[in-house]
Amino acid sequence: MQACAQIEFGVEDNRVRLKGTDRDEDGSLAASAGASAGVFAGLRAGGEVSGRFEWQNPEENQKVAGQPPAEPTWSCFAKAGYEGEGLIGGALEGDFHISFEGGKFIIKAKAAFAFGGGASGAFLFSVNADEINEFVMFVYHKLKEVDFDYLGIIEQVAFDTLNDLLTYVVWAGKELSGIYEVGQDAVDVAQKWLLTKVSKFSDEVKAQQAAEDLAKRILAHPERVRFLPPEAKGRLLRSLCPTTSIDDEKEQEGAIITILKTVQTWRDFCEVMEHMTLDGRRIMTKEEEKSSNKPAWRKGEELLYNILDLAQHWEYERLKKTLKEKEWLLAKASTIQTSAIQQDWMNGMA
Repeated sequence: MQACAQIEFGVEDNRVRLKGTDRDEDGSLAASAGASAGVFAGLRAGGEVSGRFEWQNPEENQKVAGQPPAEPTWSCFAKAGYEGEGLIGGALEGDFHISFEGGKFIIKAKAAFAFGGGASGAFLFSVNADEINEFVMFVYHKLKEVDFDYLGIIEQVAFDTLNDLLTYVVWAGKELSGIYEVGQDAVDVAQKWLLTKVSKFSDEVKAQQAAEDLAKRILAHPERVRFLPPEAKGRLLRSLCPTTSIDDEKEQEGAIITILKTVQTWRDFCEVMEHMTLDGRRIMTKEEEKSSNKPAWRKGEELLYNILDLAQHWEYERLKKTLKEKEWLLAKASTIQTSAIQQDWMNGMA
C-alpha cells in the first residue's frame, strides 16, 4: 500500500512543499503529513531518498479578474537522489540553502523547517536537467520577493554559476537544459567561452561584431532574458553597447530595449545599471560610489545613452519615471509581467 505524504511550508511568500511516497511495506518513507522527526528518518532506505520539492509558481497561478480562484498548481524544481547523500544531517546555515556542487545545484533544507522543532537532520535534493528551467524561475521570484536585494538562501558561488550559465545560454544560443545536463564540464566550457568573448572587446571591430551577434541571439529568443538576474542583464546590456560612427546599430538597440522590457522594479533597474560590466561585477565598488558625485547606476546609464537614438532616449526616460513612481506597487506584484509595466510603457517601446 502506498500513499502520498505532502508537507507544505513557506519560503517567503510562495508556497513550497516536500512531496514523498509513503511506503509502509519497506519503510523507505514511513511518514505522514503530520509526522515530525520520524519523517526525516524514514526518507532514507539503503542510501536512497524519495521525494521532490514543488512550489506554486506565480506565473502559472495568476488570478483572473471576475473569476473564482482556481485550484493551485504545483511545479517541481528539485528531486531527491543526489549522490552526496552522506552530507545529509551536516551543518547547515539557515533553514533552506542552495549550493552548487558536482556540476549540480543542490538544495538542502532542515527537517525542522518542514516538520517543526522535533525533527533533526536535513533533506538534500538536486536540481536535474528537466527541472532547471523551473529552478531558474524559483530563484528569480525569490529575488523579486526581496526586491532584488541580497538573496541569503543561495551561496555566492552558486549564484555566480547560475548567472554565467544563463548569460552563456543567451549569447551562445544554447538550450539551458541541454547544457546543464552535461554537468561541471559544461559549466567550465561556458565560463571559458565567456572569458574569450570578453577578451574580444579590447578590439573595436571584434567588439562590434560580438555585440551584433549577441543582439541577433536576443531578438531571435527574447524569452531567454526574461528570468535573468540583474547581474546577467547588466552584463548583456554592456556587451551590446559597442558602437561606431559608420555602423547601424538598430539590432543592438532592439536587443537593449528587449532586455529593458523585463525590468520589474526601480531597485531592479538600479541593480541592472550598476552591473553594466563585461563580467557582471558592480560598475563601482561601494567605497567608490560613496566618494563619487553620482550613484553607480548613473554610470551604467551613460553607456546606454551613447548607443540609443533620440526616440529611445525618450522611452528610456519614460521607463525610469514609471518604475520610480510605481516603485511600491511593482515591488509587491506577484508575477514578473506586471500590468503596470505593460500598460505604462512596455507596449510603447519599439
